[in-house]
Amino acid sequence: MEALNRFIESNLFNNIITGLFSSGLFLLILALLKPRVVICDKIAHSYDESQPLETQNSYFFKIINKSLFFRIYDIQVRVWNTEIIPSKNAENFHFKTIPLVKDFQWVINRLYIGHLFQNLILGEKRLEKRTDYAAQFLTYTDIHHLISKKNFITIEVIAKHSLTGFTRVIKKTYKHKNDIVKGEFFSGNSCKVK
Repeated sequence: MEALNRFIESNLFNNIITGLFSSGLFLLILALLKPRVVICDKIAHSYDESQPLETQNSYFFKIINKSLFFRIYDIQVRVWNTEIIPSKNAENFHFKTIPLVKDFQWVINRLYIGHLFQNLILGEKRLEKRTDYAAQFLTYTDIHHLISKKNFITIEVIAKHSLTGFTRVIKKTYKHKNDIVKGEFFSGNSCKVK
C-alpha cells in the first residue's frame, strides 16, 4: 500500500496522467476535424415522359456538408445494389454497381449559417443565399424493383476535410420501397422531398 502511495505521488504517475489526458484531447480534436456529411434518408424520384426512354426515370441522392467552418473536397459517391444470398451458416452479399451520371465532385462548400435551422424557420420559403453546401447525385437506373426482402440499395460517400485532409466514409442503406419518394428535394439544408 505504501508503495502504491509513493507511485501516485511520483512524477511518473503525473506524467502518465498528463500523457493520457493529452492523447484523449488530441483524439477528440481529430474526431471533430473529420468531414461532417449527411446523406438524406430518402431517394427523390421524378418521371418525365418527354425524355428518351432510358432517361425518363430519374433517381436523386442528396448529401449535405454540415460543417459551419470547413469545406469538403475530393468527394466520391458510389451506389450499389446489395443482394442477400443465404448460406448454411450465415448470409453472403453480392454487390452490383448502380451507375451515376456523375460520381465525383471536387468541392462542396461549408454550410451557410443562415440555413442552420432551415426546416424550422424558413419552411418552404425561397432561399436567397447560397446553397452550394449540398449536392445531388443522379442515376437513371430504375431502382424501384431493386428493393425487396433480398435486395437493398447502399450509398457510400467518401470525402476529405479541407483543413486536415482527413478522410471520412459515410454509408446509408435504403431497405424499404417507401425510401423512394416521388418529387424533388428542397434546396439547401433540407432532406425534404416535395
